[in-house]
Amino acid sequence: MRPIFVLDVGRLKKAKITPEMALNMSTFFVQFLITRALVPGKVENWIAIVNMKDVGITEVPKKLMKAITQPLQVLFKARLYRLHVINAQWTIKIVWKIVKKLVDPLT
Repeated sequence: MRPIFVLDVGRLKKAKITPEMALNMSTFFVQFLITRALVPGKVENWIAIVNMKDVGITEVPKKLMKAITQPLQVLFKARLYRLHVINAQWTIKIVWKIVKKLVDPLT
């Protein structure tokens, strides 16, 4: 059993936060997961779910998403077990098929 990290992009879009605040919150949360939810040698990674409900391709808060994901790929490499994108519109599904080829598989 692995901990689950859920990112609701619709809520993130409505939030009045800066990319720096988003980075600080996600880094704090991931550090919390590592210290409180992972078991060394048994459970060392997590599952992420990105909920895209009611978010179109042009509405994705790109700066916030980039502020959250890029540092996590570098600082917490190999911690992500699986990433599931749910409730995505068809345009986002097409873009994801292209983008996932660019994401480091050990992320």
